[in-house]
Amino acid sequence: MRLIGKIIIFAWAALACSLLAGPAFGHPHAFVDCSVCFVFDRQGLVGFWESWVLDKMLTASVMDIVDADHDYELSPAEALEVEKSSFSHLKEYNCFTRVLIDGREFEAKWFRDFAASLDQGRLIYRFFVPCHVSAGEAFRDVRVAVFDQTFYTSVAYGPDPGGPDPGGPDPGDPGPARVLAQGLLVKGDLEGLQVQAEVRQAPDMAYYSGQVVPRVLVLRFRRR
Repeated sequence: MRLIGKIIIFAWAALACSLLAGPAFGHPHAFVDCSVCFVFDRQGLVGFWESWVLDKMLTASVMDIVDADHDYELSPAEALEVEKSSFSHLKEYNCFTRVLIDGREFEAKWFRDFAASLDQGRLIYRFFVPCHVSAGEAFRDVRVAVFDQTFYTSVAYGPDPGGPDPGGPDPGDPGPARVLAQGLLVKGDLEGLQVQAEVRQAPDMAYYSGQVVPRVLVLRFRRR
């Protein structure tokens, strides 16, 4: 059932028979480049945007299903179909997103403002994850890791595909973003805040029988 779920998530219908008949996976079969943009208001963190760029084979598999007129472009209706057939199933897996706030698990289960686009033969998914963390005198520590525990999908952090500003309906229209580390951006009302950021290995999140150690985006902030 897990394999069936993964196939539904990414719409790999054309490969369904071979995947179900084959042995357990030993390496990833899909690849995603991901960036995360943290959004602030005057109280602190509001949440974060995720931007995913799917690999070309995965893109072709999804387009085979949603591209009704076969022009290999994404119409508004076809983009809506991407949300229904792919993103709705990703939400069942929390969009591969794990969040820790001050060392405590935060279940990322609310996702909104999904948008799909096609650029240079690759599908791009964007969506917003509400995650409110108030700033105080002491540093708040927010960690976000995006990874698929089954290792079917390999996720790498990289620059946002649309440039430093992911665009879209941000809360309060907080303006352009700044890149603090590879795949990690911030935007919004940062006045009066001290912000630190880094990307590092997370051995405590190792998965796939401990063979794969993901990288985690670490954001620390406090009032000056």
